[in-house]
Amino acid sequence: MNKRIIKDLSVTSGDANVVRVQLTYNKGGFNLWTYKEEERGLYLSVSPLRIEQGDGYITTSYTGFSGIKQLVKPLKRFSQKQLDTFEPEQDTIDTLVNHVISKNLLTIEQ
Repeated sequence: MNKRIIKDLSVTSGDANVVRVQLTYNKGGFNLWTYKEEERGLYLSVSPLRIEQGDGYITTSYTGFSGIKQLVKPLKRFSQKQLDTFEPEQDTIDTLVNHVISKNLLTIEQ
């Protein structure tokens, strides 16, 4: 999958210990989970995760439908340069992060 982590926010209370903000490329098409047609392009994704380190390994757990994504740049085809250089607006990031925090009853470390 083509993705770039923008930032990880530490969580102090709730089921997750990290809220991950990442930029992903989606080919578009029909989404079997939402029954909607999705546009091709770059999506900003915000997800609460539980990341735990064991003895020589790392596990990442995710609860389905606890995150959110939004199309931030439509593209006709994948471009690694666009994925590496595109910066979503801070207002969009803040809106999605606040939505995930309130939806999942999380507290972010300041």
